[in-house]
Amino acid sequence: MIIENGEDEWLLAYTMGNISERCYYAGWMMHIEYLLWYSLKEGPRRYGHGEISLDDIDALRLLSGRCKHWVFLTT
Repeated sequence: MIIENGEDEWLLAYTMGNISERCYYAGWMMHIEYLLWYSLKEGPRRYGHGEISLDDIDALRLLSGRCKHWVFLTT
């Protein structure tokens, strides 16, 4: 994962990782960046052992808007 040197980018990645950890007990579940992006468009949903809530979506939308980026895993 490549992250710009900015607090908002770091917070976005941190928030995405926390959702992954909360729902799947994994710091970064494979392809979570795509699932979270889909959730921004489609709304809350069950995910693993938890859910992606409207609060999660609002936080992701705010942070991605502030930094004008989306975090994704590169290989």
